[in-house]
Amino acid sequence: MHRAVRLVTQDGLSIAEAAFRLQLSTSRVERLLEQHTDRELVTRYVLDEVSNDPLRRLLDAARRVDHDLTTAELARRLGSSQAQVERWLGIRETAAKTDSAGRTYAPKLVEQISVDVAGRLARAMGVAPCEVEGC
Repeated sequence: MHRAVRLVTQDGLSIAEAAFRLQLSTSRVERLLEQHTDRELVTRYVLDEVSNDPLRRLLDAARRVDHDLTTAELARRLGSSQAQVERWLGIRETAAKTDSAGRTYAPKLVEQISVDVAGRLARAMGVAPCEVEGC
């Protein structure tokens, strides 16, 4: 696939010329180009991170029903610390950090978390990750 794409997009060959060079039918080269385009489109929509705002709202709603659901309880369910859960949810600031060059970065509230962490938080609150807005 990659060679067909390169021949057409980078080298400027026609589909027929690329097919001849690769000893494939023109319809096969067309299909390879379509598959490449599809894969590029899909990768644009795959998220690595999501907003933690829907999870905070979900926690607030869950707390109205289950008064025992605290960030400490979520941490217990996740096998993590309460402070880390609060950082993931954007309730507690991260610690100040200093890099190897001596630059110091101020504490901040996290606004985006990994899809994996968001899914774990949702499941710990008793909700399927696919039911959380934005996840």
